[in-house]
Amino acid sequence: MENMRADALLDALIASKLLVLEKGTIHFQYPWMESALRQEQDGVKSMNEQAALAGYWGQKLVLGLTGNIAVGKSTVLSMLMSLGAQVIDADNLVHDLREPGQPGYDALVQLLGEEVLRADGHVDTAKLAERAFRDVAILHRLEEIFRPLVIDRVEQMVRDSKKRVVVIEAIKLLEGELKDHVDAVWVVDAPREQQIERLIATRSLTREQAVARVDAQNPQEAKLAAADVIIDNAGDLRETQRQVLDAWADVLAILWLRRWLEHGLIQRFVCFSLETVGVPCTSPDVIWSALAALASGIELPHGISLTQAQSILASQE
Repeated sequence: MENMRADALLDALIASKLLVLEKGTIHFQYPWMESALRQEQDGVKSMNEQAALAGYWGQKLVLGLTGNIAVGKSTVLSMLMSLGAQVIDADNLVHDLREPGQPGYDALVQLLGEEVLRADGHVDTAKLAERAFRDVAILHRLEEIFRPLVIDRVEQMVRDSKKRVVVIEAIKLLEGELKDHVDAVWVVDAPREQQIERLIATRSLTREQAVARVDAQNPQEAKLAAADVIIDNAGDLRETQRQVLDAWADVLAILWLRRWLEHGLIQRFVCFSLETVGVPCTSPDVIWSALAALASGIELPHGISLTQAQSILASQE
């Protein structure tokens, strides 16, 4: 990538929508990015204003990611992790909490009996799922048992996180206390028939079993109504990536306003954007230098390599 021409990079950045070419002039799609690159101090002016902008978690920005079964939450979660967020799969924590010796194990066995256990004493996931999705009352009782345990574990993980952005993924995010502790709610959506087809393909379920699991959950419409961001995951992967990037740009803008935007988060955002248009990001520092040159108003001669562009920027410092 170091030998890539600067003008070729500009073309890629325009294609990725990070830069905009308008009437022969290139400018940044996101003003906060240009400000961050130029290290302007036009954000929050005082500690009092900064404290007022802080959320429940103080300096961390915490997103809640939800959506019903098989809409593609894990796909979006993986993208957010690539962009620099710490991800917490609250639903997966249930698996840990029902292990022998964990807080939820005894309550689960007391509710369903030892017939849901394997010979080694661990919970048989298939048997548990069959019981829970066959009887809505049992499903609701399990939720009552595990919801407070999950909330306690999630809150501890958020407090311990060193990341600026934490994403909590939970199918029941909006039905419990967690919804009050996130700065924004992201909902992943997909058509009902696509949910059923995905369950059949990925979990080897019969159609009847897949339909039962989809119908056992609270209406997706209620989640969509509560969403700050909706990611439509009905299309191809690249379209989902584009939506995630658009929403993530708003996250970075909030961090910039709070003065908590870190160098590495912008680099990841740039790289992920370039990868959506097929440009590998093997040297993010070189790309950063080229963008910094643009933000500083330094013209990059046509045809030079990115390494040369980096040298030009260094000479201007």
